[in-house]
Amino acid sequence: MTTTVVRRRTGARVAIPLGFAVLALGVWAAVVPLVGPYFDFGFDTDQTWVWSEQHWTLSIIPGAVAAFAGILTALPTRFRMGALLGALAAAWLAVGPFLHPLWSDAVAPIATGEGKRAALWIGYFAGPGVLIAYLCGVSSATPRSSEVVTDGDAEVSSARRAAPAEEREVAIR
Repeated sequence: MTTTVVRRRTGARVAIPLGFAVLALGVWAAVVPLVGPYFDFGFDTDQTWVWSEQHWTLSIIPGAVAAFAGILTALPTRFRMGALLGALAAAWLAVGPFLHPLWSDAVAPIATGEGKRAALWIGYFAGPGVLIAYLCGVSSATPRSSEVVTDGDAEVSSARRAAPAEEREVAIR
């Protein structure tokens, strides 16, 4: 008689709201350059729905990746990949505007005062980037559980479940 033991790592329930927060921040980062000028929050243009290279490379793509990472982070079995993708998107949101002059024009906000200029930098890049990185870090650090699924003899599977994980892996081989 054969017994199949499958160990699945599942995420903690606290990771679900963290994943949705990363999703919301990713959507914000992707959409704000397109709709920001509606409420006088345009970074490099005062026109809405402008699809420029700067918007694609600095906001829309990393925001979409962060939104996808938020969905993965909320899933119980894909949390690590979601946290890694979210951290990469957050890093690009935070560092991308400073690297952008290497291949294109410099990033400069159109703002009338220093306070608005700071709000634009924080609202577009630094704020979402830092928050996404923090939430992905917290999500990946939350304790996870291992679930054992067995098929076969009930006595054997209950004995294996009661054994410590090291013994259980040796007993399977």
